[in-house]
Amino acid sequence: MESITYLAIAYLGMIFALGIWTYIVATRHSRLILQIESIEEALAQQNANKEDSENE
Repeated sequence: MESITYLAIAYLGMIFALGIWTYIVATRHSRLILQIESIEEALAQQNANKEDSENE
């Protein structure tokens, strides 16, 4: 193969790898956002329960 063919294959491989990396980062970001939201909800509920018990 010519050097241009190797260059083209390497370029396509890098684009493919970048696509996979972007997908992984986006997926992790989505899961992290969901985890943060659930933690915030749990803390809000915990604070509400704490305030209710203090008011009694």
